[in-house]
Amino acid sequence: LGEASLDLSPGVKARIGYVPQEPELYPWMRVGQAIAYQGSFYPRWDEKLVAELLDRFELEPRKRVGALSVGQLQKLAILLALASGPEVLLLDEPVAALDPEGRRDFLRRLVEMVADGERTILLSTHITSDVERVCSHVAVLCRGSLLLHEDLDAFRDSLKELRLPGVSCPQSTLDSLPATLLRVQATPTGTVAVVRGNVAGCVEHLHRATGIVPAVVDLNLEDAFIELQADGRKQA
Repeated sequence: LGEASLDLSPGVKARIGYVPQEPELYPWMRVGQAIAYQGSFYPRWDEKLVAELLDRFELEPRKRVGALSVGQLQKLAILLALASGPEVLLLDEPVAALDPEGRRDFLRRLVEMVADGERTILLSTHITSDVERVCSHVAVLCRGSLLLHEDLDAFRDSLKELRLPGVSCPQSTLDSLPATLLRVQATPTGTVAVVRGNVAGCVEHLHRATGIVPAVVDLNLEDAFIELQADGRKQA
């Protein structure tokens, strides 16, 4: 939002929502008091949304914050972040403590929030199925280094597993692939190579070298993440 993150003005802070992995709220407050307290800092506090989320999350306004379960505390933190109508929403493992139904409900709300294109949501998570459901772009970190940041669909299209049945592929052929070779494995049934980049070019290259058209296998986001992490650790 145009300001250094270490020196944000009150006006910019009012435009940012944040859900930490482990919410820290005043345990002696009641749920309703915690909501009223936080709402007093935000000019665009949405009382209608608060009432809707209290009902949807089954949060009792008179219950003390310190008596909430881990999942209830996470739901309260999510409510507090969403009710301010943030332009930027930062979420650090926001659904790790929620049950599957609660996770789906929250992710559905996220999709609704970004549908108008007026908000940016940064979601940090190890639950890759959640990323596939709601994210338009993906970034992968390994040991503090950014391995990639790109459109999710383009990323999935660029990383594939190629299978050559009945062929032990020469290393020289693999070394000359027109893409990044993340992993190669000789199996009893042939050769498996995971590549990132020019997949069509790799298929053509292997066809010319071996006379066999390799099968192209899609990877889900979790498998793609593991392949990139392994390669990133090798390069570190």
